[in-house]
Amino acid sequence: MIKLNCPSCGGEINFRSKTSVFAVCGFCLSNIVRHDVDLSLLGKQSELQEDMSPITIGSLGKFNNVPFFVCGRIIVRWEDGYWNEWYITFKNGTDGWLVEAQGDFAILTAAPSSIQIPASKDVVVGNRINLGSESFVATDIKTMTCVGSEGELPFNGIEGRESVSIDLEKSDGQFATIEYNADDGMSCYLGRYISLNKLKMIGLREFEGWGRP
Repeated sequence: MIKLNCPSCGGEINFRSKTSVFAVCGFCLSNIVRHDVDLSLLGKQSELQEDMSPITIGSLGKFNNVPFFVCGRIIVRWEDGYWNEWYITFKNGTDGWLVEAQGDFAILTAAPSSIQIPASKDVVVGNRINLGSESFVATDIKTMTCVGSEGELPFNGIEGRESVSIDLEKSDGQFATIEYNADDGMSCYLGRYISLNKLKMIGLREFEGWGRP
């Protein structure tokens, strides 16, 4: 873990992941960009609206028997609603995302770097896309916008950040997501839907009358 101080207010900012380059100061909501051990300011975040997510930064879980820590979140809007993408770091040094949308949860981990990602202009809904040895069908293409973030992230999670997201699915329940961003390029993640119970999560917020999915 790297511990640094916010250049705006002096508050302590912890970077748990070596790939994190962005953080939101928990004290003054400043956007912080990390350059090794130096920090610079990139404006401020609006205060996040309270939602009904049970997950918080600091929640712990386990996926494929590997413990993980929730260390950041980006809230994304598209034309039909919002969803949370929680940035997680695994004990084995890798990272990924715990995605939460309309009561469903999924874990996504980076696809192997050897996989060739198609250009966005070459993807059409309904077409079959090969990612390495796996074949997926493109089911959705949407533009998404960051409306807020907290904690640490592997990219600049400023308000207004836009990217194009393509969802791909397989008949066995596995899915993939490709994201195209003008500043950060292309990224591809492989995922599976999963319940919080199976993730054995602790440190969750509890709500009256709420049962874990």
